[in-house]
Amino acid sequence: MPYCRPMMRPKGLRTIFVDSSLTPLGATLIRTDVNYEYDEQSDEEMEEFEEDIADERAKIKSATAEEKSKIQKKIAKLKDKRKDRIAELKEKVKEAASEVKTSVKDRKISKIRNNIEKHQKKIAALENKLQQVLGKDQKEVDQKAVAH
Repeated sequence: MPYCRPMMRPKGLRTIFVDSSLTPLGATLIRTDVNYEYDEQSDEEMEEFEEDIADERAKIKSATAEEKSKIQKKIAKLKDKRKDRIAELKEKVKEAASEVKTSVKDRKISKIRNNIEKHQKKIAALENKLQQVLGKDQKEVDQKAVAH
């Protein structure tokens, strides 16, 4: 059966495949985590930069002096692109980490508030029981006073 990897649009948006339309064609769908696919794409981009730089370095060896300077400029541009992409990826990692920290903090706050609410309900129930017991004791005192 043919392997069908999720397609990536140039801007990274995923195309959604519909099982019912692909299964009759004999396709096998393999779903992966979005983060994994983005990591794979980033790795592929880095490998492409590395390959392009290596190709240009190989060209330098057989190039004339004029061509060497052009190739060196091209290598410098590729290195800058690679450096910018790495900085962009690091920034995305920092943003994701801060979101995770925020969401962890929000979950802790929510859990604590839920615990407080649960305990307040228990306290209210206990206070009602206490009032009922005090009410019974008061009734017994009143009945004894009427009997005497």
